Amino acid sequence: MVSLEEAAVIAYQRILEAERLLVIHNFRNREIVVKIPEGYREKIAGNYERPCPSEETYCLKPYECIVLYKEERETAG
Repeated sequence: MVSLEEAAVIAYQRILEAERLLVIHNFRNREIVVKIPEGYREKIAGNYERPCPSEETYCLKPYECIVLYKEERETAG
């Protein structure tokens, strides 16, 4: 498993209020296993027809890109 810091993987977030998108790109011609941060379990886009990650890790196919969504819940303070 590699971390998102690997040079072949580019990942970034887009945040608007409580909504978050996580975009992960694999720029290698081999599969790479990445760790998915907690809460990102809804896949809204990708260049392969594959199910959403259901665990903490996800195996990106060569040149795969996925967009994951999560909504931050406010905690009572």
